[in-house]
Amino acid sequence: MGLGEVDGVRFALLGPLRVWRDGEELGLGPRQQRLMLALLLARAGRPVRADELVELVWGDKPPASAANVVHRYIGMLRRLFEPALAPRSQGGRISGDLGGYVLRADPGELDLLDFRRLAEAGRDAADRGDPQAATSLFMEAFALWGGDCAADLRATHPAFAAVENEICGVAREAAAAALAGGGAATILSTVEKVAQRHPFDEALQARLLVLLAADGQRDAARMLYVELTQRLADELGMAPGAEVQAAYRQVAGGQAAPMPASKHPIPLVVPAQLPPDLPFFIGRESELARVREVLEQPRSGLNVLVIDGMPGVGKTTLALHVSHEVAPRFPDGQLYADLHGFDPGAEVADPVDVLQWFLTALGVPQGTIPESVEGRSALFRSVLAGRRVLVVLDNVRHADQVRPLLPGSADCLVVVTGRGRLTGLATAQGATVLSLDLPSLQEARDAVAERVGQDRVAPEPEVLDAIIERCGRLPLALAIVSSRAAALPAYPLSVIAEDLLAVGENLDVFHDYDFEHDVRAVFSWSYRLLGPAAARLFRLLPLHPGPDMTIRSVAALAGVPQATARDLVGELTRTRLLDRYKPGRYRLHDLVRTYAAELGDEVDPRPERQAALARVRDHYRRSAHAAHSLLRPYSLPVSLPEPLPGVQPVEFADDAEATAWFAAERLVLRAVLEQCAAAGEHEVAWQLALTMALFLGRHGYWHDWLAVLTIGHGSALVAGDPEGVARTAQSLAGANQRLGDNVRALGLLETAYEYQSAQGDATVTANVLMNMGVARFALGDTAGAIRDHTAALDRLKGLEHPKLEGAVLWHLARGHLRDGGLAGAVRLAGRSLATFAAIDDPSGQASALNLLAEARSAGGDQAGALHDQERSIGYATRAGDRANLIEAYTNLGDIHLAMGNLAAARRAWTQAVAQVEDGSLLPVIRAETRLREYVDE
Repeated sequence: MGLGEVDGVRFALLGPLRVWRDGEELGLGPRQQRLMLALLLARAGRPVRADELVELVWGDKPPASAANVVHRYIGMLRRLFEPALAPRSQGGRISGDLGGYVLRADPGELDLLDFRRLAEAGRDAADRGDPQAATSLFMEAFALWGGDCAADLRATHPAFAAVENEICGVAREAAAAALAGGGAATILSTVEKVAQRHPFDEALQARLLVLLAADGQRDAARMLYVELTQRLADELGMAPGAEVQAAYRQVAGGQAAPMPASKHPIPLVVPAQLPPDLPFFIGRESELARVREVLEQPRSGLNVLVIDGMPGVGKTTLALHVSHEVAPRFPDGQLYADLHGFDPGAEVADPVDVLQWFLTALGVPQGTIPESVEGRSALFRSVLAGRRVLVVLDNVRHADQVRPLLPGSADCLVVVTGRGRLTGLATAQGATVLSLDLPSLQEARDAVAERVGQDRVAPEPEVLDAIIERCGRLPLALAIVSSRAAALPAYPLSVIAEDLLAVGENLDVFHDYDFEHDVRAVFSWSYRLLGPAAARLFRLLPLHPGPDMTIRSVAALAGVPQATARDLVGELTRTRLLDRYKPGRYRLHDLVRTYAAELGDEVDPRPERQAALARVRDHYRRSAHAAHSLLRPYSLPVSLPEPLPGVQPVEFADDAEATAWFAAERLVLRAVLEQCAAAGEHEVAWQLALTMALFLGRHGYWHDWLAVLTIGHGSALVAGDPEGVARTAQSLAGANQRLGDNVRALGLLETAYEYQSAQGDATVTANVLMNMGVARFALGDTAGAIRDHTAALDRLKGLEHPKLEGAVLWHLARGHLRDGGLAGAVRLAGRSLATFAAIDDPSGQASALNLLAEARSAGGDQAGALHDQERSIGYATRAGDRANLIEAYTNLGDIHLAMGNLAAARRAWTQAVAQVEDGSLLPVIRAETRLREYVDE
């Protein structure tokens, strides 16, 4: 049974985007959702990466929530097509997750697939020598065509451009079939409509000229030729190519049939210019599979594969390996040119010179080659018409170098390599872009073993991994070190590794006497192309703390406005010295970072670098302060001084934005904290540690919490700051409590209480008392816990601190629950819930409902407990509060067990375990213990 038989859905993409279910047209929602659906349909049956959907909708400026918005729209589309779909189910129509999605369509459900099926049948009929049947099938295909791909969206994307090129190619084939079968009038109006949308496709315009003449419209054909000649001259500065001129001669001479495409006025020479394949090529299986998939797809437009990536990542190596693999498919020859896009030792290749080289290699007499690039490009397309030739264009700087070198039909394949993102080729020519990333660890291991021998790497696997790590998995660096090791067969790998580490953090060890294969030199080729401002930023980037960065933090580092920083970052990413590895976030490869640091030390004055470092630290300190102020306004660190010039901290609209920022910047903030403590900036360190604590605790990063506050508390002690000592002691106590060390926690809290009581701040003292009660509760002193919590509640009377009051009520309710006071526990938990609900605090409401459910369950009201527990999960999910989710799912499992539903209990405990990767956390251990204890029958 096909999908359509299940959900009755039919899609239209060739023209306005439309969808019907059971014969009724569906509303497809906002434009962003429709764009995503259009791309899924254009790639029907093949995966679409989530980052492609993000870029389609928002370009290079996606919001922080882009991935979540994509996921939400995909969920809406799933339910639109399959209304009975259970929540969080994928269904049968759209599968996949945050990494990527696939839309599945059966024959008869998507006009594009039906168009392709009929076009292929038309080709088969033409190949059998039945042009009338072929024309009929092509016309049947075009009956499905209603205009541009997703015409109502007016969107540009390589997938949409590829569909348009495909339509254009089928129109050319249909015209040829109609002319061969005497049916020009049948196909003429369709070809005219397609030709209007592709005014510069000379092959299609040539066929239209002959169709008009065959239909008796010679004056219209002559007028079309005049208009085409003028259009090409005005907009492209070139004359019509040989194919159009030949068609016009046929029209003027009274011929009704086109010249056979297989007859060429120029004798065929078969060039074989590919450089040799690398003998040590290994790995890259996923990339090779992607290339093979591209080659197997039916195409009627240009067939262009672009391989881009950072310097030294192996673009040329992969391109040559792929080219040698597919060369047998192109019996008319292989052309190769290095365009020297990033080579300081040579001029960037001019397309006019490359065309001279190619045309000569194809056997074109020297005296017949035009002088202009336009004339040579047109002649190149004409010579390749009807031939199957592989063209490899290596080391390209920009798309304009490539366009004059493109053939005119899908019979040829063009493979392009370049460091820059050649998206213009994808947009205008429908090229497939393969961005080459670093090889996997296993691929790197295999590559080294291939060069130095398995017998040398097998005895020292840890040493091998250390070498790979020092090389940053960069293929060029691995090749240099492996070649050196292969030349010294008597040396164990451990000696090579010692040499790598002995030179410290510089690139001397990756020096190669062949300048073209020296890591520092290869990086320099990209660096020399940067403008002065981008070059300065590149030298400053190694100062940035943490594993990645954003436009805002880069702006602070450089001391420039965000708009300027965005332009400079764009310049760095285009030369692939900086990688945008996910929307809005950028990172440096380790070896590129080392190269940039070397340049910075050589070029930039020390005071300038220190000022840059101070700015970026101030940016993160202030942004963390602002985010924390939303999450816990009653527990802020001391006020901050004025920001440094050039620093603009992030502003947050609500708790959700603050939480998302902390999640994205967690590792960077940890690095900033460590830098500040090491630099002796102890006041900054302890304040920053406090701003991080709430997020880390609430979201299950308890070991990070402990580590961060250990640093912060140590800085406060070194600084001799009593307030800092007290506040960090209190937070550090919370981390110890979460990890089960309540004795240590209580000692820290007593230190904090002594200081806060002397200060007379009722709110802060209440907070410390609450936490002391938590520690006593964990140590079994329930009476002491109730005493502390009651005292905390007394101090809050008359004060407006609902979050803290709700938390104290929660802990007091838990004390009563342990003491057997079920009624008091339910009453106090209800007060806690109402307090949190009044300020719309989803995390607090989740905690209160957790406790209410536990109290009801203890009293035998399992139905009421189940209701409260499921509500708790909803609030915790909304807040993104994984600590509460672990607790909630574990309790939910206990309630299901009490109700006799073991299968549901096990599902809930499994969900609890799945919330975090850290299996050492106590709530996770509790859920795992339940799973082991209650084996599913």
